[in-house]
Amino acid sequence: MERKHGLHNWFILPVIIYIIIYALYSASFLTRFPFVHSDEAWLAGLSRDMQAVGSFGVTEQFFDLKPRVPHALKLLFHALQMGYIHVFGYNILSVRLLSLTSGLICLILLYYIGKELGGRWMGFGLMVLVSLDVPFIYASHFGRQEIILCISLLSCILILIRCQGCPSTRQALYLASITGLSVGIHPNSFLCASICGSVMAACGFNMTARHWHKQILSLAIYTAVTGALASIFVGISFLFDAAFIPDYFRYGEQEFELGQTASSRLIQFLYYFKSIYAQESGTYYIPDQRLELILIPVLMVLFLLIWLFLKNVREDQVSVWRSHTLVLLSSMTGLSLGMVIVGRYNQTSVIFFLLLGWISMFQLMLLAGQAGRSLTIGLTFILLVLNSRVQITPFLHSPSYTHYLEQLGQLVPKDSKVLANLNTGFYFDQGMLLDYRNLPYLEQGYSLDDYIRNNKIQYILMTDELDYIYENRPYYNVIYGNSSFIQDLGAYCASDCILAGTFENPLYGPRIISLIGNPQYGTVSVYKVMQDNLPSVP
Repeated sequence: MERKHGLHNWFILPVIIYIIIYALYSASFLTRFPFVHSDEAWLAGLSRDMQAVGSFGVTEQFFDLKPRVPHALKLLFHALQMGYIHVFGYNILSVRLLSLTSGLICLILLYYIGKELGGRWMGFGLMVLVSLDVPFIYASHFGRQEIILCISLLSCILILIRCQGCPSTRQALYLASITGLSVGIHPNSFLCASICGSVMAACGFNMTARHWHKQILSLAIYTAVTGALASIFVGISFLFDAAFIPDYFRYGEQEFELGQTASSRLIQFLYYFKSIYAQESGTYYIPDQRLELILIPVLMVLFLLIWLFLKNVREDQVSVWRSHTLVLLSSMTGLSLGMVIVGRYNQTSVIFFLLLGWISMFQLMLLAGQAGRSLTIGLTFILLVLNSRVQITPFLHSPSYTHYLEQLGQLVPKDSKVLANLNTGFYFDQGMLLDYRNLPYLEQGYSLDDYIRNNKIQYILMTDELDYIYENRPYYNVIYGNSSFIQDLGAYCASDCILAGTFENPLYGPRIISLIGNPQYGTVSVYKVMQDNLPSVP
C-alpha cells in the first residue's frame, strides 16, 4: 500500500492546468447538456423575484395560487445565484455557470481526498475520472443545488478522512460550520449531518473506552454548533412566515408525501434506485448509471468483508486503510439513513451516492499494486470517454434552448402577460409569466375566465403534452396537479382566443421525459386572448 505523500509545489500545476482545460471544455456545451429543465427556470425566477423586490422573504410570482411557503432554507443559494445573474444576466448560462464553478471546486476537493487516501497520483486519477463521469457532468451543468451541496459533502469527507473519523474540537467546529451553513443552500444539508454523525458514532464504537469521552465531546460540539447555525436560518424563516414550521411540514406532505411511515420510506428508498437504474422518471433526464449502481453495493460488501478480515492487523498502513474504510462505510450508511429519514427521493440526489462510490473504488484500488492501479485507471478512463461521447453527443445535435426562445419570440412579446409552461421562464420579463400549476387551485366561484381577466393574461401557450396528460389522468397529476383544468383551458382557447401561431419543438414542447423527442408531442400552440375578454386599460 502506498504511503501518503506530502504535496509537492510543482504537482499542483498539472492539477490547475487540467481544471482550466476541463472548465473550458465543459463550458463549451454547458447550455446544451442536459436539456433545460423547468426547475432551473423555477429557482432562477425566484432569485429574480427576490432581486426585484429586495427581499429573501418573497415567493414565486409565477405561482400566485399554488401554495408556497417563504423561508430562508435556500437563502445562501439564492444569494449566490443572484450574484451570477447580476454579472452574467438573466439566462440559462448564468445559472449553469454557478453549477459549473461548484463542480470545479468539487474536483479540487476530490484531488485532495484521493491524495489523502493514496498519494497525489491517486488524487489526480480520482479527479480526472470523476470529471468524465456523465452523472457528474450532468450535476455540474444543472442549475440546481445538488452540486453545491456536493462541496459540503466532500469537504466533510476530506476532514473525516484526515482525522480518521475522530475529529478534534477544531475539526468538529469545521464540520459543524460546513453543515450548518449548508442549511442555507438546501434542506438536504441534513444528509451531511447524517454522514458526519454516522462516521463519528461508528469510529467512536471502534475506539477503546478511555478515548470515548473525546469522541463524545466532538460529537456534542458538532451537534450544538450545527443546530445553532441551522436555527439562524429557521429564525429568519419565522420572520417571513410566523407559522413557518407547520406551514412548511404541511407543504412537504402535500407536495412530496413526506408524511409516510418508516416502512413506506424504506420501500421508496429501494424503488428510488430501481427507477434510476431503469432510467424511469417523470420530467428529469436520467443518465445511464447502471454500472455505477451495480458497483456501489459490491464495493460496500467487499469493504465490509476486508475490513472485518483486517480488523485485528496492527501494521500501521493497514490500520490507516482500515480507518479510512470505516469512514467511507459509515458515510454511505449515514447518507442512506438520512435519505430514508427525510423521505425525499429526488433523482438528482443520486450524485451524492456516486461520489462516495468513486472514492470507495479508489480506496479499494490501494490494495492492488502500482501496475494494477494504473491499468484500472487507464481502462476506466477509456470507458468513461466512450460512455460520455455516446450519452452527450445526441444533445449537441438537438435543438438548443436558445432556438426554443427564438421560436417563442416570433409569436409572443417578452413583456406580455402569459399563461404557459415554466420552462419558458428565461424568455419573459419579470412578473409576466404565470404557470399552469396555479389552475388546480382555482377556488369555487372563481372561474378560469375570472383568473385570466383579473391577471390580464394576453397569451396562452398550449402543448400536445397537455392533451396526453388529460387522457392519462390522474397518472400525471404529480406534474401539473389535478389535470381537470386542461379541458377547461382548451375550451377557453377555442372560444375566447385566436390562434396566433404554432411551432414545433419536440425537445422543449413536452416536459414528460418519455414524450421528449417525439414529434407527435412537439407542437406548441400560441393563443392570443381576445381583447374583449380583458379589462379595459384606463
